[in-house]
Amino acid sequence: MGRIQEALKRTLRNEGIQGLPRLGRRALYKLLLCRREIQRDDAVRLDGEARYQLYLAQSAPTEAERARQAAAVFHHRLSILIPTWNTDPVLLRALADSLLQQTCGQWEACFYDGCSTREETRALLTRLAQEDSRFRVELGAENLNISGNTNLAARLATGDWIALCDHDDLLAPDAVYHVLTAAEGGADFVYSDEDKCSAQGDSFFEPHLKPDFSPEALRSGNYICHLMAMEKALFNRVGGLRSCCDGSQDHDLALRATEQARHIVHIPRVLYHWRMVGTSFSHQAAERCAKAAVRAVSDQIARLGLDAQVRMEELQPRMVYAVPKDVTPTLVLWKRDADFARWLRHLLRKTALPVGDVIVISQQPCDLRLRGITLRTAPTPDEAARMAAGSHLVFVAQGLLPESKDWLRELLSLAAQPNVALVGSNILDRKQCYLHAGYAVDVPGGAVRYQAGQCRWGACYQLLDRKLREVTGVSSGLCAIGRDRYLALGGFGSYESDLRGAVLGVKALGAGYRCVITPYAAMRCRGDTPCLTGPAPERDLARMTAEVGAHPVEHYYSPLLERTQGSMTVNTERTRTA
Repeated sequence: MGRIQEALKRTLRNEGIQGLPRLGRRALYKLLLCRREIQRDDAVRLDGEARYQLYLAQSAPTEAERARQAAAVFHHRLSILIPTWNTDPVLLRALADSLLQQTCGQWEACFYDGCSTREETRALLTRLAQEDSRFRVELGAENLNISGNTNLAARLATGDWIALCDHDDLLAPDAVYHVLTAAEGGADFVYSDEDKCSAQGDSFFEPHLKPDFSPEALRSGNYICHLMAMEKALFNRVGGLRSCCDGSQDHDLALRATEQARHIVHIPRVLYHWRMVGTSFSHQAAERCAKAAVRAVSDQIARLGLDAQVRMEELQPRMVYAVPKDVTPTLVLWKRDADFARWLRHLLRKTALPVGDVIVISQQPCDLRLRGITLRTAPTPDEAARMAAGSHLVFVAQGLLPESKDWLRELLSLAAQPNVALVGSNILDRKQCYLHAGYAVDVPGGAVRYQAGQCRWGACYQLLDRKLREVTGVSSGLCAIGRDRYLALGGFGSYESDLRGAVLGVKALGAGYRCVITPYAAMRCRGDTPCLTGPAPERDLARMTAEVGAHPVEHYYSPLLERTQGSMTVNTERTRTA
């Protein structure tokens, strides 16, 4: 009982609550605060929906553009694979019409029907084959489920490119044109943005504006999804779809195909409309789909020889990488004020992995003594890196405390991967709102923080707060990187602001490395940390431009998204010229 009371007192003290009488008031305050933040996020979401309707109107091809696309001649032909089984004829007709309305006519639709018992479905397929020779139909004698039926549809294909399409969805009128344009440019694997449409097909919502190829994000879930297209030779080389992964068969194919693809291209346009109907397999068997996704990712781990495991959490795969035995951490701490000693002891109590080397970034020597720890001071982060005894540097700003004792293991396990440079995590404030969740660049102000100001209890855009994913940069207030890699890239330098994390990330990407954000090492900021949130001074912005250019390449933040702080809504100014 004494241990429980002590734990409760410690929790109250950490939250700044003096005694039990104030606990109820603080709980009510936090509840009201959370509700206010969620209401604000809802307002942003509604504004985003309005912006998306404007985007759809702006991005639709004009008559002149339709004529230009219709006149284009490609060396490739797209075969669209559509497995059917008891499809509602109204929905199937709508899909066929969306194909007939394509601006580019170099396509064919390959329907394999898995022995539908619904006569009107088979009758419509027969009529489609008579209506246009590009509708290639086989009425099968057996149902081999979605993977088997799709593979049989692929046997009908005469084009050198294939795309996957569900039997009740819709394609944008310029989908074929943009896929073949990418193929003409040398791609062998292509995917586009997508949205959802109502069961009636008359309203479109929830656009998924995707990053360029992000292997860590793909292992965390099938962000590629639709529209996915590839060379038919690549499809055949990887063996098509696997029935053992039905429910996540597209995810499994995306994992296998991207492993062997030479040139992966993301088309930042909404070319696919995913119809929301209750009969969809993914709606009816969410847990089965999640288990199939875990199997698909597990198989990739085995193929690539990764020292990792995957398990299912919140109906999505979670990667757990091992920490190699030769990886040792040096904590590099950004000191803020005189309360440093108490904060450091608290941080170490919340750290499961042992730490033996700690360096404090400070102009004054630190006389703090901790049992079993070598503690030194350095005037700059680059000097700290040169002094470090560990193989990996882990930067932490004073005031940040982890939500899990495994935070250090998580950061090191990713930073130890052969082609990973910086690794960061989500940082939240006292109000449970995001301060940081990775950096995007090529924006006003040098860099933009994902999800900044958004409440963690709100609906995060595409569940980014729950996924491992690639980003361009991370916060210098919470990150891990190999010591030798840090020095080879030039370090943080003399930046005064957190812009240093974005700049080092750009340099890392330029050198062929990845930067990764993990949600499993999240920290909360217990006080004001201006170095993490304040605007970058002009001299830092000027130095960033001098080092990485005025428009550094940004692969992971869609060009269709707003470029203002924390916004994850459609940028209608950019879509006019997209």
